[in-house]
Amino acid sequence: MPPKEDFFSLLNNVHKRLFPYLTLDELHSMKLTTKQIKNIVNSYLYATNKLCILKMPPNIKYTIDSIQNLDQIIVARCENIYNKSPDECTIHLQTQISYNTRKGRISSTIPLKALKKIGEIGIKIVLSITVDPNGLSEKELWEVWRSYNILIAETLKLLPTIESLEIIFLNKSIREVEDEKWFEDISKSLKNLQHLTSLSISGRIYWNPVLICISSMSQLTSLSVCDSWIPEVEFITCISSMTQLIHLNISKATLSGDALFNCLAIIQPLSLGFFSAKIIDMDIMEFARRLNLYIPGLVKLKLSNSYVDSEQIYESLSLLRLPNLTSLDLSNNFFDTNAMFFQNEIIPQIIKMTNLTSLDLSHNEIDVKVLLPLLNALNNLVDLNLKDNSITSEDILVLIPTLQKMPFLSSFNISSNKLDQDTINELKKQLRRVKKLDTSDNSLEDDVE
Repeated sequence: MPPKEDFFSLLNNVHKRLFPYLTLDELHSMKLTTKQIKNIVNSYLYATNKLCILKMPPNIKYTIDSIQNLDQIIVARCENIYNKSPDECTIHLQTQISYNTRKGRISSTIPLKALKKIGEIGIKIVLSITVDPNGLSEKELWEVWRSYNILIAETLKLLPTIESLEIIFLNKSIREVEDEKWFEDISKSLKNLQHLTSLSISGRIYWNPVLICISSMSQLTSLSVCDSWIPEVEFITCISSMTQLIHLNISKATLSGDALFNCLAIIQPLSLGFFSAKIIDMDIMEFARRLNLYIPGLVKLKLSNSYVDSEQIYESLSLLRLPNLTSLDLSNNFFDTNAMFFQNEIIPQIIKMTNLTSLDLSHNEIDVKVLLPLLNALNNLVDLNLKDNSITSEDILVLIPTLQKMPFLSSFNISSNKLDQDTINELKKQLRRVKKLDTSDNSLEDDVE
């Protein structure tokens, strides 16, 4: 009988030979089987970077000729890069819709003719639409808003295989005029997207018709909303009818704890990211109790710059029991103001979260020496963010040996700290296997008084 390590090595090799033939959904389904296979899949997804996701070439010029051949180019890339047909691949599209002052009309950075070609291929689509007023006054925006609405709706009609959609409304508020019909055209197109499972909407908008539309989309499993003006009653009513949700991101919204948690008790999402949500009228112990009770399968949690009844929300970690947690965001909590509590109470609790693959501790002024036992314990980390922690060159040299022992680490953000160029070069040399290493915006130590 072969030794245990040889058996697991055989498993690794067999699985990795099969992975290129699987879709992204099938790969993520495999991660739900066992911890061993989950780690194998993670190493494949993050280390080998073989996801079947295409991106449009940067600065592409959409001419008559390039649009005419666009479908052939995408089909060829699917076959040549991934050895797969278009319906087994995904393409990520980013377009901006704005008022073109030169032409005097609303236009999109990806022309409708190009979108039509892409939509006819059958490839899965991840689409991001940025709606930019482009210097229009609020009055002018409302005068041309119907044109924005129609163009967004037409874009969605041309891309029937959209699986994930993000709509970002920039700058100007369109919530002042409570017009129930402002979202009407977009709403009709959204409801016709049969493959859409993930939706993200952000901006200063009139939310009531948006929430009514969302609540009727029974195929959605992932929802993200971002605005400080989301009406609480309407929002709670919306998500209370969405029992199919497994991923809910709430950003900037100020919600009362009782209303939110009573709703979560009904839908029990598997993944919840708070994204700076402010949970009011609830103390730390009650907040932790509700999370443990209503969402025990929680896998993603963001406690960034948030509060519970004016207390530091991260203190709830010492009371949480979330065995399935894989992603934890504690950014912007400024642990230096309560360093002993963080070291003695929070770190031991995080160490128990052995399934963590993503940890964000940015903007916290953390002492690197305190981090060593934590990082030594979290061997499954794939993504680590230590941005803006006043980390010096001396600090990072202490940290490098620990980072080298983290077998799955693929993304490391050490930007906006105090590293000199020699240290940055050494870091890049020692962490060559880390695919995403962000060392930008570091100020030279010698320049710091």
